[in-house]
Amino acid sequence: MDINTPNFRAVPFCYAPWVAANIRGTIDLQEGNRFAITPCCAWTGRRYYGSPADMEKSTTWNAIKRDMLDYNMPNLLDSCGECIEEEKANLESLRLRFQKKVYNGWYKIGYINWLDIRPSNLCNLKCIICSADSSSMIAKEEKKYYKNIPLDDLYNIDFTHLKMLKILGGEPTLQGNALELIDHIAKKTTMCDL
Repeated sequence: MDINTPNFRAVPFCYAPWVAANIRGTIDLQEGNRFAITPCCAWTGRRYYGSPADMEKSTTWNAIKRDMLDYNMPNLLDSCGECIEEEKANLESLRLRFQKKVYNGWYKIGYINWLDIRPSNLCNLKCIICSADSSSMIAKEEKKYYKNIPLDDLYNIDFTHLKMLKILGGEPTLQGNALELIDHIAKKTTMCDL
């Protein structure tokens, strides 16, 4: 079976790698000037580092899809723990929400329908529930150094099937480039919750 087009006879553990992306624009300096991309915001497994345009062709993204199709539970327990724990507690996980939206036809396989973008960790607060990844104030306090990378590659994403957009950070209203990106996306889609 083609790993890019699962069908209902071969239901993956989660549809996230086929319908969603979590893109972080602030990367620890060790990773270089690249985006960190995961299937969703709850994912704790390996990340794809690079351009969103090249994500689908990457060995990392295809390995994630393969694990989903093969129900590779040792890898999925490490990567999808949050959803697994929520489901054990009889809660509706993000995985189950993706599944429902694919089954009812709202999310189209092979397109980004759900997008979580975190352009940088620039923030003027140090909320107790936060971390250096999402607060430049906490990062400074912990002596962790991040850099913001240009968001130019995000303008090339096909937003025509986008249904859900989350822009977090940091504090997006402090990030001029995030507001410009929101304007661009709003012009490219008509069916999106911002």
